Amino acid sequence: PTSLLFSLAMGCILLAGASWALLLWWGPSAQTAPAALWIGALVLQGVFGSVLCGMLYKIVPFATWMRLQRLDGTMATKLNTRTLLPEGQITLQWRLHGLALLVLLGATVFPELTRPAGVLLIVSYACLSWNLITVVRGYLRYRPTDPMKPQTPPVAGC
Repeated sequence: PTSLLFSLAMGCILLAGASWALLLWWGPSAQTAPAALWIGALVLQGVFGSVLCGMLYKIVPFATWMRLQRLDGTMATKLNTRTLLPEGQITLQWRLHGLALLVLLGATVFPELTRPAGVLLIVSYACLSWNLITVVRGYLRYRPTDPMKPQTPPVAGC
């Protein structure tokens, strides 16, 4: 499912490039505020937002798995990153992200779609947050505990 987010980002960067080229070809008369918003939405939400989500879905479960592996050397046989974060949850967030992007692009032409686009973006990133919390909960569930070893508090740093 993370490859879907990266594919969406690649498609958006191609579409943004093609849109920009068309604007240059049509000249100053086509360079309007909705056109600039269209390209901005494609780049900021379509490219950067999709890559951000995809990278978080790759890095956070893997780093958590590595930490668990370091705490317990047999952890690799007990679980993998898909155990920490099921693919279905990522697919749901990808669908919400794509829907939010489509409504956001529609809002560049029809301003009355701005609030629904904002709500969908909030829901999409709330789903991302919940998925990352799921990874943390998986860490807490699978981390080895030794009742004989006292837990040391984390050291405060800068």
